[in-house]
Amino acid sequence: MDSRKDGNFIFIRMHEGENVFENLDKIMEEYKITTGIIISSVGMFEDVEIGYFNGKEYEKKKFNGCYELLSLQGNLTNQETGNVIHLHAVLGNEDTSVFGGHLLNAQVKVTNEMMIRVSDVKITRKLESNNLKGWSF
Repeated sequence: MDSRKDGNFIFIRMHEGENVFENLDKIMEEYKITTGIIISSVGMFEDVEIGYFNGKEYEKKKFNGCYELLSLQGNLTNQETGNVIHLHAVLGNEDTSVFGGHLLNAQVKVTNEMMIRVSDVKITRKLESNNLKGWSF
């Protein structure tokens, strides 16, 4: 992985075989990210795990093979319990059909080029009455 920071932006190039979540955790530590928003990410993933939240828990599904990354959005927050990486992805396969959901795991295939906008705003994720975690400022 290669990265550079310019002002409030971090530019990242992940390489084949690297884990997206492990790399983002390293980036959060290296640049001491309090809060970050993924504003762009293009590339290809393989061995992907996607979750669908049914209102109570995540229904998880694994996808073997290679998939074009069509959209990735999410946020990074540093909590007292550690870094929280909350991502949603849309992926496409060789017949141009698409699927997506909460990204739980992915390996980089070929490349992943990402930009993150960082902020000093401290966001806390709190458990609410509906058993969901939401932002609190």
